[in-house]
Amino acid sequence: MKKWCFPKLFYQIDWDRGWIFLDKELQAITKESETGRRHIDSLVKIFLGDGTERWILLLLEIQHRKETIFSERMFIYTTRCYDKFRRPIIACALLADENFHWRPNHYELNTSGSSLRLEFLTCKLLDFEHKRNELERSKNPFATILLCQLEEIKFKGKGVNERFNLKIRMIRRLLSKGFTRKSIYFIFQFIDYIIALPEAFELKCSDTIKMIKQENRMDYLTNYERHLTEEALRNQEAALRNGHQRGIEQGKYQTAKKMLEVGSDIEFISTITGLDKYIIKNLHIVDSNERAN
Repeated sequence: MKKWCFPKLFYQIDWDRGWIFLDKELQAITKESETGRRHIDSLVKIFLGDGTERWILLLLEIQHRKETIFSERMFIYTTRCYDKFRRPIIACALLADENFHWRPNHYELNTSGSSLRLEFLTCKLLDFEHKRNELERSKNPFATILLCQLEEIKFKGKGVNERFNLKIRMIRRLLSKGFTRKSIYFIFQFIDYIIALPEAFELKCSDTIKMIKQENRMDYLTNYERHLTEEALRNQEAALRNGHQRGIEQGKYQTAKKMLEVGSDIEFISTITGLDKYIIKNLHIVDSNERAN
C-alpha cells in the first residue's frame, strides 16, 4: 500500500523484518472516539533501513468532513499514542472521499504566543484516477482497493442496480487475481464496507458470490464463516461496552470452536479471532479449564 500512496516512506522501511499490526494499542487510543464513524484506522509497527523502530498511524477517511475535525482526530490519536507508549509515530492520512480540493495535512494550536503543530503525510485516492490502466494491470492487492474506491466515488448517487453490478464486478476482479486467502478476505471486507446495499440486494449479492465461487472453485469465505465473524465482532463489542474482558475471551473460544467444526483452517480462525494458533489447536484443553473455573 505504502509503495502506491507513500513511496518515500515505503523505500525507508526494511520490509524483510516484517511488520506487526498493533490492534490492542490502537484500541487503547481510540476507545473514547465517536461510534458509527465512516473511517478505518490502523497502527503498525515497522523498522526502518537503519534498524530503528517506528509506529505508523494510518487514518483512512471515507467521508469528507470539516478539515479541522479530521486534522484534530489525527492530532489526538498521535499525541495519545506517544503519551501512552512513548514510540516515534509516523502519522499518515489516506483520504478516500470525493472532494478533490480537501487535503488536510496538519493541525495547529496557537494561544498567547505558545503553539503546537502536527504535520502528517497525506495521500488522496482521487489522484490515482489517471493511473487506472496501471491499477488494472497490477497484481498488487492494494491496487484492487484503490480501484474499488475510485469506482465507488464514480458510482456515488447512482441507482442500487448499478451499485450492485459494481460490487459484483469488483468481487469478480478480486477473485481473478490469484491473491492469498487472507488478502481476499480483507479486501472483500473492504468492498463490502464501502459498497453497502439494501438488505434485499445484499442477499442477492450473497447468492451471486456463491455462483462465482463455484465457477472458480474457490472457498475463501463461506457464508457461515462470515456469519461467525460478524457474530464474534458483535459479541466482542458488546462485551467491551460492559467491561467484560472474560466474556470477550470466552466469545473468541466459542467462535473458534464453531469454525473448527465447519472445517475452517487454523490460520484463518487465528486471523478472525486473534487467538494464538497453539490455543486453537488445543481448544479441548481450554474448554476443560473453562468448565473447571
